[in-house]
Amino acid sequence: MKYLILIILILQSLLLFSKPKDVFIATGEYPPYTSSEYKNYGFCAEICTEAFKAVGINTKYVFYPWNRTENLLKNAKVFAALPYAKTDERSALYYFSDPILDSKALFFYLKDNKKIPDNFAWNSLYDFNPFIMGGILGYWYVDNFEKNKLNVVYSISDVANFSNLINRRVDFILITDQVGWHIIRKNLPDHLNKIKTLPKPESNFPFHLMISKSYPDYKKLTTEFNRGLKIIKKNGTFAKISKKY
Repeated sequence: MKYLILIILILQSLLLFSKPKDVFIATGEYPPYTSSEYKNYGFCAEICTEAFKAVGINTKYVFYPWNRTENLLKNAKVFAALPYAKTDERSALYYFSDPILDSKALFFYLKDNKKIPDNFAWNSLYDFNPFIMGGILGYWYVDNFEKNKLNVVYSISDVANFSNLINRRVDFILITDQVGWHIIRKNLPDHLNKIKTLPKPESNFPFHLMISKSYPDYKKLTTEFNRGLKIIKKNGTFAKISKKY
């Protein structure tokens, strides 16, 4: 009987600390960070995949519009979504991994937009009230745009957002610098020299995995991911991926 109890306790321990074979992560089109068109789904996704791989866990990705992505997370249909900036509002609802990548958000605009003074500088989002802002529902800035009562035209994608900028339906677009210039070079190369950014960034922030607090063993999985991230930074995998992008 003693041996039987011991075996049961060992089996329970093994089950408790066993890892899932697959972890599902929701994301959207945000190249070069994430994209279903890329072989490894983009910069952030590739780092995430390798971090989990380093601790023996496979990753599977599902691509949806950003507002749908967050709904999946709320309902614990996926373990996490990426890439997301950490905010007070989000922290109240979700759990976050260690930082994956640093990012900088800039305001893009047309050089010849006569509505924008040559010396235009901003101190708060309220300074953009005379202009029309382009945006995407589900992005980090939506709440702040609403709080500052900005006039915002929302698009279904970043490419559509830039199309609105080129066609002068909006005056500014707020987007991370790498993503913004990537979209212009790929989709609007003839306009590359017609677009500028304001020098002052809206924010400097890292991207994280944003994690469902209702997902089974979410804290343990997050710990494993953070451990894997440290491993790939130490063994050179992280630097190798960064060089690609």
